[in-house]
Amino acid sequence: MTYLLCLDSAIMALKPVKTGEEGFVIMQEVKTHGISRAFLVTIIILIIMAGVFIYYYVTASGEISRDNSLILTLSSEKQSLQTQLSSANSQISTLQSQISSLQNDISSYKSQVVSLKSQLLSGGSDISNLQAQISSLSSDKQSLQTQLSSANLQISTLQSQVSSLSSDKQSLQSQLSSANSQISSLQSQNTNLQSIVSLSQSSIKANSVTITPTDGPYSRVVSFLADYAGYLYISGTTTATNGWLQVTDSYPGFISAGKLTGFDTTFSYSGIPVLPGTINVYFGNFGSQSDWTTTITVTYYY
Repeated sequence: MTYLLCLDSAIMALKPVKTGEEGFVIMQEVKTHGISRAFLVTIIILIIMAGVFIYYYVTASGEISRDNSLILTLSSEKQSLQTQLSSANSQISTLQSQISSLQNDISSYKSQVVSLKSQLLSGGSDISNLQAQISSLSSDKQSLQTQLSSANLQISTLQSQVSSLSSDKQSLQSQLSSANSQISSLQSQNTNLQSIVSLSQSSIKANSVTITPTDGPYSRVVSFLADYAGYLYISGTTTATNGWLQVTDSYPGFISAGKLTGFDTTFSYSGIPVLPGTINVYFGNFGSQSDWTTTITVTYYY
């Protein structure tokens, strides 16, 4: 395209062209310098051909360079594609192995499904039997629940009775405990009364009390309150030659024993009766003896 434009420009230069008012043409200027038109055309053609050659050479060089670059690129892409193809073939082989294994698994699963369907069909009767048993057990459960409700009601009633009886028991135990206490008290009183009746109980009211003339012509050995009727036992020793003993009782209308005399240096009197009241025991000495000593013990039996 470029060389055609150059040829058109050269041809246009050979045509007559007006330049201003002078009206001279280019050919006239050429001739003036002594150069022929044929030579000029030859030079122009050579220039054009050289330009065309250079153009085609440059263009061809660029295309060759691009082709070489494209060849390199395509070679690299070819190698990459060959690598990818090899990897794809390996994956295809692996996938084919997996597919074969999966197909075997599918066949096995199909066999299992057939077996399970057969078992399911044969288990239908078992399910019917189990459902019948469930229905029967449900009925039994309902019956047992009714019985349980009745039993719970009876238990509640019995628990109320037990609570009432426990309260009654506690009251009776309290009454029994009170009665036992009364029995124990009465038994103690009975024992005490029996011992009193049998005069088996005793109490020492004077234990080896010493009497001397400095106490006067007679002295009170002991004074005590007798709660029950009984008797006294009096014993002792004396150096008095005319000693005497006397017991007085404050019980209304009771005549106390008179003076007891005529005992030796050792004496004892038993069975001296007393009634409930204040009891006094006295010791004295007749005569003018100024030096004597008496030791007396008084025991109260009731």
